[in-house]
Amino acid sequence: MNKRQFLSLATFGLGTLISAPGSQAATGPKLPARSVTLDDVTFSWRHDNTSLIGTLSAPTKGWIAVGFNEKPELKNTRFIMAATSLAPIRAEEHIARVPDHTSVTELGLKPALKLAQGSYADGRSHLEFQISQKIAGRPALSLAPGSRVHVMLAWSQAAAFDHHSAWRKHFPLTL
Repeated sequence: MNKRQFLSLATFGLGTLISAPGSQAATGPKLPARSVTLDDVTFSWRHDNTSLIGTLSAPTKGWIAVGFNEKPELKNTRFIMAATSLAPIRAEEHIARVPDHTSVTELGLKPALKLAQGSYADGRSHLEFQISQKIAGRPALSLAPGSRVHVMLAWSQAAAFDHHSAWRKHFPLTL
């Protein structure tokens, strides 16, 4: 699958994600999708009134992850981790507690992840997700349009969440 095919699929998937049965339809104007690609890993996002809607694609059969932090560090990064090659897929929201990470539910926090779906095809894992723009608790986080955050993209060669990343990048981004 080339980049154009993936972006077409991701755009279609985002439309499906928003209008999926049981989900609330977005109201008001939608902001256009934005995208970043590093080392064959692509993260795309857009916003509706209450959510950041994203897609992540990486060249692995293992888990993939996208995370957000207000500081330029791994500690306290809130991230979505998914193993899309499993049936059914496994997707969880975690917080980095360096050197490990813990699911938000185990920490007694309310999950901000509203919806996650994914697939694995042609050597690539694909994740589509919807997460609240305003995340309360410790650490509090804003994923609203224009918010300046530090993004973490990562993937592993193994689907088990206790395996460390084989590839990980952190960078500042304005959503």
